[in-house]
Formats: sequence, structure tokens, C-alpha cells
Amino acid sequence: MINRQLLYTKETVILTVLILFGAFLRLYTIAFQCFWLEEAYTFKVASMPLMQIIPYQLAHDWNPPLYFLAAHVFLAATNFSEVAIRYPSVMFGILMIPLMYWLGLEYKDKLTGYYGAGITMVLFCFVYYSDYGRAYTMSFCAFILVLIMYIRIKRGDLHTETFAVFGFLVALTAWIHLITIVPCGIMLVDLMFDYFRKGCLAAAISAALISPLVYSIPATISVSGNFGYADKWWEILLLIPFEFFNTLPFVFIALTLFGAYRDKSGLGTTLLVIGLLTVIADIIGSFFIAIFPRYLLTVCIIMVTISAATLAEITQWIGKNSTRGIIPVIFISVISLIFLAQNVDYIAHWTIQKYLC
Repeated sequence: MINRQLLYTKETVILTVLILFGAFLRLYTIAFQCFWLEEAYTFKVASMPLMQIIPYQLAHDWNPPLYFLAAHVFLAATNFSEVAIRYPSVMFGILMIPLMYWLGLEYKDKLTGYYGAGITMVLFCFVYYSDYGRAYTMSFCAFILVLIMYIRIKRGDLHTETFAVFGFLVALTAWIHLITIVPCGIMLVDLMFDYFRKGCLAAAISAALISPLVYSIPATISVSGNFGYADKWWEILLLIPFEFFNTLPFVFIALTLFGAYRDKSGLGTTLLVIGLLTVIADIIGSFFIAIFPRYLLTVCIIMVTISAATLAEITQWIGKNSTRGIIPVIFISVISLIFLAQNVDYIAHWTIQKYLC
């Protein structure tokens, strides 16, 4: 028999509200944005017979095939409606909200999870790519699961099964999009240094499952050579934080640095180093292939998690130093409104552009 009390807990109510509001932001104008060239390509490939998609992608494109397979399913179910190629992005964009709560819970506590989910709900980059018919939000969800397993291992879960699942998830993210290769690779190397045998097991599982993607490397190099984002590497570096956080990059940078410093376990510093090494590796890679700021949104997920822990700590400090329990609630509400307000102009401008299409 279902325990009804579990269905009406505070956690369930808060998460439900966050998910519903996040779903509204991602769904209410999904059909109005013009289809970009990349989305047109997604429609072309996803319209192919199912068994042709994987070999075609491996031979002709640097994007792995999993998103195209998911898009094919939705296209077939909707009589090949063009907007259906965005349905997987929307679905995974909404799923990011509870997954970020889970990540925050694993990293620190429930309040961190709430902040992580709340920021994910309104952050423009996550909302935007939830309405974009490419693999980004699908990749983000898989990367969040990788981070959760990585944190569990670093916290002391040394079961062989955990390492095996970690290795499988790393491979899964690669089959969705190659943007996760660098941070996941850094985590694998770190685990091999800490727990050599089990770390090697995870690396071997990942390498074996990712190996078919080696055939897409020539396509990656040849196609990427036709694109560019900025003339100088430092222009890319300057654009990255604004791509992530709109008008609040320095706020999030400060929250991330403070949160990493305050984490006495050292895990926050470890995650920060993974993020920094990812940025450095991608900047170096920009000299050889096209690197766009959105390829570094895995770093954004790390920053949001650490920032959420900082906000949770500030909230708890206010609560302990206040005789009224309403003060932390007001603080949470004010911070949430500030984050939302900083994204309103972007969302409004983006929506107008959709209607003009």
C-alpha cells in the first residue's frame, strides 16, 4: 500500500513546483523559434531509417548518434513533425531540474539540492538549449549522473559495481555528445590515481564502449575546420561566463570560489580544478577544432552545484542568527527573484525572435 505521507512531503511539493515552472519556461514557446541549420540537419538524419542512423553519423559527422535515435522515435510518433526533434531536448531539459537536486543532495544537503534545481529551472542557457533540437540537455543529464557517481566514489563508495556504473555513464555521455570527454576523462584519471585497479576498470569499460566513436574523428576535424567562433582564444574565454550566466557571471564565480574554499572535504576544490582544466583543455583545442562556449556548459553545471552549496550555507547562517524562521525563506525568495530577473530580458528577447520567425 502506498504511504500517502511520502507523496505530500515538503521535498516533493518544492520539487514539483520547480519542475512544473521549469517545464512551463521550456514548453510555452517551443514551436515558435526558427529552425537553425543544425536542427535541419538533425531532422534530416532523424528522418532516416532507424538502422541507418548510427553508421551514417559515425561516418559523416562529429556528433554521436544517440540524440538522433531519440529524435527519430519522436518524429515517427508525431508523423514526422519538424518540432518533434526538440521534444527530447525539452524532456531532458526538464529532467535536469530533479537531477540537479539529486546532485546537490549528494554534494552537500537538501538545501543545496533546492538551490541547484532552482537555478537550473531559470538559468537562460539551460532553458534555451531545452528548446534546441540538439543533444545538449541530453548530454547534461548524463553528465550530472557521472558527477553523482564520481562524488559517491570520492565520498567512500568503493564498490566495484559503482566504478563499473561510473565507467558506463562516461561512455554514455560520449555517445550523446563529445563535449563531456574532457571533464569525464579528468575524473577517470583522478580515480585511477586514487584507486588504481578499480579506476582502471572504469577506464577500460569506458574505452571499450567509446571505441566505435574513433571512426568519427576524421569527420570531426574536417567539418570543424569550416567553423570558427572568435578570432582569439581569449575572446572565447571572455565569452564563456556570459554564455553561462548572462549578467551574473562574476556573482557565480565568487560563489563558486567561496564554496570551494569553504568545503573542508576538498571535494569542492577538486570539482573546481576539473572545471578549470576543462576550460584550459578546450581553449587549447580551439586552435585545432571549433570550440563554442556551449561546449563548456559541463563546467557551468559544476559551478552551479558549488554556488548552490554556498547559497545554502549563507541561508543556514542567516537562520541560525535569526530568531524568526521566516528570514531564511525571505532570503531564498529574494535570491531566486534576482536570478530570474537577470534572465527575463534574455527570455523576452528570445521569445520575440521566435514570434518574428
